[in-house]
Amino acid sequence: MMKLNQEFIENEGPLFRYVCQRFDDLAKKVDSVKRSILNDIDQKIKTVNTNIAAMTGAQVPVDLEKIRKTLDTVLPLTQLNDFLAFDAELSLSEDKRTALIGLFEYLTANCSSLASCMCKLFPAIFTKVVQSECSGQGTKKRGIPSKRSFKDTATYACFEVVMRNKFHDTNKLITKVGNWLARWSHREGRRKNRPNPMADPRAS
Repeated sequence: MMKLNQEFIENEGPLFRYVCQRFDDLAKKVDSVKRSILNDIDQKIKTVNTNIAAMTGAQVPVDLEKIRKTLDTVLPLTQLNDFLAFDAELSLSEDKRTALIGLFEYLTANCSSLASCMCKLFPAIFTKVVQSECSGQGTKKRGIPSKRSFKDTATYACFEVVMRNKFHDTNKLITKVGNWLARWSHREGRRKNRPNPMADPRAS
């Protein structure tokens, strides 16, 4: 048996190469499964931390100064063109998207519902002037687009990531966002503005 094994290795024939290839394939599959499991664990840990923060009132650890420098934008945005420019930069920069997700997680740490999250986040990102120009999935009048589709923005994609991690079920998310945007005229004018940690990203 020892002699057979030695000849099998030394000859390096088709069977030997086949076995080696199978081992290589198996190693790659194991490595892929390992990465998938580690990523899943990491996401679950983040979700648990966020949920604990929401239940206890604790803030999610975040470096606001780093977020300010990365986004490099004065928030909330007051004009549609400014929002579109900001969103275009988001779509091209993973660092900016990561920073915005971090900001969203920070702002919603104590929120227990989607409605409270939207009321906290959106006014911190854009004023009702911009909100009035957007709808959940865009609208048309006589075949001509009249409102921007918020669903198609990088900002919404970041928002969706945070809401999915926080509440898991996002099947009706865009519908609820659309309803919130549609009520833009009923907000901000009748109550005092709340402090916004991102009002001036260049402030110390």
